[in-house]
Amino acid sequence: MPQSRGEIQTAIHELALLLMERSETVAVLCGLSGEGILGLRARVLMKALGRRSVFDTRLGYRAHRAASVTEAAGEVVLHEKPDVSLVYANELESLVPTLHQLGVPVVISIRAVDLHRPVEAFRKLPCDHYISDCSFTARRLLEEFGISSRVIHPVVLPDLHRVISTRETVTIFDPALDGAGDIGLRAAARCNEIPFVFAEYAPLDDPQRTMLLDAMRGLPNARFTSISELSQEVLMRTRFLLVPGSADQGFNRIIAEAQVSGIPVIAAKQASVSEAVGSGGILVERDASIDAWVEAIRRLWTDERYYADLSAKALEHARRPQLDPQQQAGQILEILQAAIDAHAAGNNLTNLNPNG
Repeated sequence: MPQSRGEIQTAIHELALLLMERSETVAVLCGLSGEGILGLRARVLMKALGRRSVFDTRLGYRAHRAASVTEAAGEVVLHEKPDVSLVYANELESLVPTLHQLGVPVVISIRAVDLHRPVEAFRKLPCDHYISDCSFTARRLLEEFGISSRVIHPVVLPDLHRVISTRETVTIFDPALDGAGDIGLRAAARCNEIPFVFAEYAPLDDPQRTMLLDAMRGLPNARFTSISELSQEVLMRTRFLLVPGSADQGFNRIIAEAQVSGIPVIAAKQASVSEAVGSGGILVERDASIDAWVEAIRRLWTDERYYADLSAKALEHARRPQLDPQQQAGQILEILQAAIDAHAAGNNLTNLNPNG
């Protein structure tokens, strides 16, 4: 689990826990900054031991921490002797070839936000096994890069996120992304009888946070929550989520975490978010006026029968097979085994034909 909290870090952690439940041995190689006690301790140890990484087991598995995961890969592979690796996008262009040279089969996990890379960046990677976080990402990966992938949503372990909400606030996560904060602020100004919470799920940079806090000063019904507060603690007070961001970001984890507890969502209508919300919320057209957002917010805030119906549908959507952790574990292990088998077959061919 890296030092910062975000969707990808939480997904990796919960996948590790899920695979360990199935008696798999799991280790994680993640980045490290010099911030905080953990960062300072790790850097002191690395300097004292002359190593590129250090590990701890406080999360129940070995988490190797390094300033550069690519530079530390050889050291970690020597220590762990992995059968296969599942690589997320950080340092993708350098880490995947390094693992390939070290003889470790690779599966790459892709999110929509990872697809900013040029086509050649993917084509040069020595990997034939890809996982996409949602159907939207898989379509883009195929259409823009010619790469087929298997859709497996990031793991959301229901027992870690289920809450009983007091339903006292409207919550906006990552309010600085793609105009979400702007729509949220305008809605809060129009609905001054409703409490709004602006919560950063991933860290905002200082200018974004300052601008948001400045804009909130004239809104007595709006409150900001920092990342020091866990999403479950925020959701325990949430009546529904507001997700007005206009860009397709791929799988939206916080929507899944909310729906586990029957918390419905009002979101901008777009491919990846529509897939995440399903029938458990309200989809507002991306170019809709603020009036449309205000109408949806007020109805879901005041109409108890309507709320109960969407809450039940949100809970049902959270139980869909695509988010069943055991089914996901089986699918992930299947694709990891396919990468192992393909790697072994390639080695056998090389051994049979040593001259190529």
